[in-house]
Amino acid sequence: MMITSQGRTYQANSEELFRVFMQNETVVVEKGSGVSLVFETDALFTKLSEEQVGIGVDPNILRIKAKTPAITGELFIESVELTTKVGDHLSPTSMNGWIIITLLKE
Repeated sequence: MMITSQGRTYQANSEELFRVFMQNETVVVEKGSGVSLVFETDALFTKLSEEQVGIGVDPNILRIKAKTPAITGELFIESVELTTKVGDHLSPTSMNGWIIITLLKE
């Protein structure tokens, strides 16, 4: 699975992709439960292990809505939704590296 963000394409489980999201712009935090990274796509379900991503695991949720063209299999990010225990602004770099990248079949 390839993921396209801001005109560049990355492997779904690459360290480079993780850096891209960690360097992303500040997002608005809404009331909820936290900060893992979730892709909702029409791709097959794949949950990357901690070893594959090279980071820790946190049970909280950050949702990225995306489109995946059936022919190319590329993932295009549409929007980012972040929920956490406190209502505030939070930048990805302040998440202490606790992010899970998950591909979900709707």
